[in-house]
Parts: sequence; C-alpha cells; structure tokens
Amino acid sequence: MFDRVLVPIDGAPRSRDAIAVGRRLARLHGARLWLVTVATPDVDDAAAELVVQDGLRAAADPGAVTTIVRGADAAEEIVRIDRAHPGALVCMATRARGAIGRTLFGSVAHGIIGRSNLGQVLVGPACDLADRPIDRIIVCLDGSPEGEDALAHGVRWSESTGTPLILVRVVYPLVDPVARIPPTDAQMSELGYARRLSAQLEAGGHPVSDVTVQHVFPPEALVDIAERWPTGLLVVASSNAGPAAEFVLGSTANRVVRASSVPVLVVPRG
Repeated sequence: MFDRVLVPIDGAPRSRDAIAVGRRLARLHGARLWLVTVATPDVDDAAAELVVQDGLRAAADPGAVTTIVRGADAAEEIVRIDRAHPGALVCMATRARGAIGRTLFGSVAHGIIGRSNLGQVLVGPACDLADRPIDRIIVCLDGSPEGEDALAHGVRWSESTGTPLILVRVVYPLVDPVARIPPTDAQMSELGYARRLSAQLEAGGHPVSDVTVQHVFPPEALVDIAERWPTGLLVVASSNAGPAAEFVLGSTANRVVRASSVPVLVVPRG
C-alpha cells in the first residue's frame, strides 16, 4: 500500500518522536523511511544538513533516505512532495494544542491535514514511543459517512499488511438500570452497529473483532480502548477535508490525538 513513510523533521524533539513511529510504520508496510526537512529562507544549508544528520541518528535505520528542499512555506512543500509520491504515507508529530485554526497542530501540520487522500498518521504528545510492531488496526466508528471512510481505510491497511482489525463504536449510555426502561429498537440498533459491520467483514475473510462501549464522553472512551492495545494504530475520520477549514478534525478526533497512547491515522472525508 505504501512504499515510503514520509516524516517531516525540523530538528525539534517532537519531530524525532515521529521518526520512532515512522520506523514502525515502515516495517509494517515493508516501506522505506523517508526523512524530509524544509529549509525556509531563515535556514541555511549547514543548519538543514544538521537537521538531516540528527534525524538519521534518531532513525537508526540504514535504509532511511533523506531530502532537503527549499521553500518559503514548509506545509506547502511537504504537500507538494506528498502529491508527487502517491505511495508515500505522511507521519508527523503534533502538539494538538487546541481546536481552532492553526493552533490545532501548529502551522505545518494544519497545512497538511486533509490534503492527502491517503490520510496522515499523527503522533500526539502522549504517544508511547516504544519500538514494537504495530499489530492491530483499531477503527473508530460513529455511524457517519466519515466513519465509513475510516473503515474503508482500515480494511485496506488490514488487507495490505495482514493486520487484524478491531472495530470500535462508542455510544451514549442507553439504558437506565435503576428506572428499568427497556431500550428502544433504535437504541438496540446502535448497540449492534459494530457487530453487524464486523460480521460482514468476517464473511469476506477478514480477521476482525468488535467492541461497543457505552460512555458519556467518546474521546475518553477511545483513549481508554487504545491503552488496551498498546501495539495498535487508531483510525479516526476527519470532520472536514478542506485545508482551509477552521475545524479540521473536529473536537473528538482532536482530543483523541492529544491524549492517545498510540499513533492515530486521520482519514480525510471522501
């Protein structure tokens, strides 16, 4: 599915965190680790070369390749490189500081999210960087068309890597055991949503399991689920594919990326 994992680096410790995850993704896909730094006008050649050499030391991967490009806008350059290499997967670190505009993931990440049909893997500040294989694809479902897009991506990853799928559906608590009110047909359908999709995939020969959790706060539930599978990769849908959108990921995905102990694949709409 991918022949390169593109990790933008700038010499900061956070970008080195993405290298650790990028190395795991490269092994998963049998791909080459690709470290890219953008030398903006305020960065000279010597400084850019130092960033690259630091990245190679952090990668500890003899097969890793590097590229230095010059440009005024780092995000635009990364997007240009990504579009020129359709077999590349972008993996980048993020602070996930807020929910609006460029404070969401910093100016570079904000400029990249949503511009690739393949999605991007985001490494949040709580991500566990232990060097272990990724052996679960955890798809977060919400019943929306965007959630179905996330599932389609998860299935493609599973097919190309042989990695089992886990389908996760978080629903608001539906039954009050004290009041003894039976659930409605619609509520029962909600509870069975992930199981129905899982059964369809199982019938097609996919290794898949499903989890349905009743919780008042979906991001917290998803973060808890990620902790159950520390060798997993979470797959979430973005709420808007437009690069100029104010709410690029939406509040749920943003909170998940910020708090998740595993990397998060953000899937663009459509």
